[in-house]
Amino acid sequence: MEAANAKAEEKAKEEEKAKAKAEAIAKSRAQWTQKEFLFNYENLEMAGGRHETYLCYELMTSEGASGLKHLRNIPKGTIGIPDGKHVEVLLLEDLKDRKTITQVKCYLSWSPCKDCSQTLIQFSEENPEVDLIIYASRLYYANLNCKDEILVRETRAQLRNLAAVDKVCIKIMNKEDFEYCWKRLDFGPGKEFKAWEELDENHNYYKEELKKILAQVSVTSPVGGSDALNMPRRRQEQEVIELM
Repeated sequence: MEAANAKAEEKAKEEEKAKAKAEAIAKSRAQWTQKEFLFNYENLEMAGGRHETYLCYELMTSEGASGLKHLRNIPKGTIGIPDGKHVEVLLLEDLKDRKTITQVKCYLSWSPCKDCSQTLIQFSEENPEVDLIIYASRLYYANLNCKDEILVRETRAQLRNLAAVDKVCIKIMNKEDFEYCWKRLDFGPGKEFKAWEELDENHNYYKEELKKILAQVSVTSPVGGSDALNMPRRRQEQEVIELM
């Protein structure tokens, strides 16, 4: 009797976990509100409280362009997905069964973390026929004054390595890019995009920061050696990467 009860209890837990996992995946693809878009994509220099990453993406295939799709990350501690999932991982899961992709264009609220940069490097090297274009609203760990200096340097180095891969282009979102996403997310008639104060100024700030990151190729890491981690096989000899 006790064994049967334990088995039933275990089955109930597994069903609850599976349900929670399905709900988390559904939420990661749920429609955004205007408020969510504006809060998460606002290109502030100091973007406190924005712990999620949002992603809009569209594909070009041999059959033409797809519509704009959207994702948000699954946070750590989610039942059934305890480690969570970053939007870049969710994106690649969406792409794995597609065979005719020629271009992936992404609009991210934050630029990739060091692990996701490495994941995208691997994807690009395994799919050299695919152009990967990344627009970021803000740069993740762009501030060299952050207390975790090692993490900052590793994050910047991996972003630079990602940009060094053939077929990869990284840019900073401007007003036209925000408006492009806004219109295609279809918030309803009469809901026009209104630029926030300092949008252009902050765009220029992040654009200059990205230039500095991509041009910095031989800075000594605090743990020794070069901060050029896991340099991609292609374009390793390139000393300065121009912002496209």
